[in-house]
Amino acid sequence: MLVNDNDNLHLFLQATDANVYDHLGECKKALQVFHLLIDQLKNKCIENLKDRRLIQDGEKIRWILTVAPKWNESAKQLIKKAAEMVRISS
Repeated sequence: MLVNDNDNLHLFLQATDANVYDHLGECKKALQVFHLLIDQLKNKCIENLKDRRLIQDGEKIRWILTVAPKWNESAKQLIKKAAEMVRISS
């Protein structure tokens, strides 16, 4: 299943075992994709802050991830689980 707009994303992520496909048709688990995405965003933010000498390490940062309020609970749980995998917890 290809998801091309944000309005349908919350419907797609109803199960933690949902699959996503890249532009070449390769299948990955949605949890794995969001885990990698959040991890890369976190690492890039820390790298940028270090480059600007605003922080020395990323351990004291309080991370906040938001999801659309119209997403159902299972979609929110998938994002929460992916965030916890990269040590961003509630």
